[in-house]
Amino acid sequence: MVPHPQADRPATQPPPAGSPARLRRRLARPALPHCVAPVLGLVILGLVAACARPEPEPQTEAPAPPPEGTPRLVLLVTVDQFYGGYVERFRPLFRSGLSRLLDEGVWFAEAHHEHATTSTAPGHATLATGAHPGTHGVVGNSWYERSESAEVYCCDDSEFGRAPRRLLSPTLGDLLKERWPQAKVFAVAGKDRASILTAGHHADGAFWYDSNTGGFTTSDYYPAPGAKRPWLEEFHRRDLVGGLFGTAWTPSIPLEEMAAYGVEPLDFGLFPRQFPRAFGGLSMRPDRSFYASVYGTPMADWAVVQMAKAMVAGEALGTDAYPDLLSVGLSALDAAGHGYGPDSPEMLDTLLRVDRVLGELLDFLDQQVGREHVVVSLSSDHGVGTVPELLLAAGEDAGRFGAEQVLCVQQLGLELGRTFGIAEIDWMPEMGYLDREALEARQVDYAGLRDAVAEGLTACDRIDAVYTREEIEAATTPRLRLYRNSFHPERSPDLIVDLTPNTLTSSTVASHGSPNRYDTWVPWLLAAPSLPAQRVDLPVATVDVAPTLSGLLGLPMRADGIDRGELLASGAASSAPAAASATPDP
Repeated sequence: MVPHPQADRPATQPPPAGSPARLRRRLARPALPHCVAPVLGLVILGLVAACARPEPEPQTEAPAPPPEGTPRLVLLVTVDQFYGGYVERFRPLFRSGLSRLLDEGVWFAEAHHEHATTSTAPGHATLATGAHPGTHGVVGNSWYERSESAEVYCCDDSEFGRAPRRLLSPTLGDLLKERWPQAKVFAVAGKDRASILTAGHHADGAFWYDSNTGGFTTSDYYPAPGAKRPWLEEFHRRDLVGGLFGTAWTPSIPLEEMAAYGVEPLDFGLFPRQFPRAFGGLSMRPDRSFYASVYGTPMADWAVVQMAKAMVAGEALGTDAYPDLLSVGLSALDAAGHGYGPDSPEMLDTLLRVDRVLGELLDFLDQQVGREHVVVSLSSDHGVGTVPELLLAAGEDAGRFGAEQVLCVQQLGLELGRTFGIAEIDWMPEMGYLDREALEARQVDYAGLRDAVAEGLTACDRIDAVYTREEIEAATTPRLRLYRNSFHPERSPDLIVDLTPNTLTSSTVASHGSPNRYDTWVPWLLAAPSLPAQRVDLPVATVDVAPTLSGLLGLPMRADGIDRGELLASGAASSAPAAASATPDP
């Protein structure tokens, strides 16, 4: 990590008004600071409105307009489970959006997440904030919140249902709104967390696919909810997803052509899964099962792009001098990888359709905004590993948790319960989390029990190591540094389990979540009028995405990553030494 230029600021000197540091302080404040005061009438209503969501500090004077040439629109595209190796492997098949970005933009061929927990929520939050999960606090899709004594979802909110208030760092959109309140920030995605966490705390709107209706839903956390937006009402009236009723998902290129790229249907034995794939079930009209079945297919990405186009037109994004941000999350590739594997026709067809709908969106922005006014960044929240059973068939070391591992963990729990006299209490409410208060109340040696758990779990097959907080904080190896970047002292477990590579604990066909190369390697494609087209083989990190975009906007951003813009503008990045923020493969 490169020190920020203001890192040596005296501790007694407050950050300047409008700085990212001031924004962080506001984000860290309780969301409802004064709502407990017993007041009456309109005063109560005023306080409720003021406490609903954190607002930027009022500007003491009107901000200067951005300099001439500042991009009018930043398009932040996140393709869920886009493994970095897909780009080279399938590039000859790209004909539209991906091809355009590769030909006209910057392709970072060795971009990696520098954190160990490679899941959807941490990855999206990292791309939007330039911070590691240990900094932005989103340590997983869900985690055990000790202060609440419960497992929580990353976007759960007791007041609004869904909100970004568990995200501890400002996003690029937050900094944009802080600098220019006239800027507009919107997000749309298949998944709620993909939209909410990239939009940030001060977004004008965040929307995600509604599996009940085929439309898009949102949260009252955001100003002017969906029902108050005429363009959204018109979009839903058209029921574009409903128009797919009576059709099927068929491959966009012949399976024989896919086979030339090493893509073959996975053998599911007595339960074959093959094209064509119908949507929904035995119904005479679109129903909930129909709309829900579309979610896990490329047609969900198509719907997201149609929504994005309606949003750009309806909100007039990119049409004035103040830069706007649109985050678009395409989630279908993740469903294909989990359900059919990373070498399946379903995965490849989904990827080719990503190429197609991305091209449609870029062409639309050319017309609405102008190519010379748009910056496009495309990356992914994580990669994906090969199906373990296929690796085993090829003679490689791989495995999946089964009865052996389950019994190993359960028997260890019984043994430790007897040894430490805690069999009757819930001393580990979630895997890896020890209830320290309950243990200390019974005068149990916390450190002794923790070490015994770690030693016992390491004896289970397919578990390589179990790390304690002290080992992670010391981070004496590259692999441990990835775990340290994922570690938040209040939200992360007491013990971190490191599985043997190519090991799955889930029942999905394939998955992700490890610090191994196949999970950390993602594409990063960047297109801006000021940047020459080039391929960059220099290792970079996904924490570099947000600060690089902020640099193109002329915004200061304090982040765990660095701004790559200056290096790219020189056209010398391809031959630059492999230094800076990215770490080698552990």
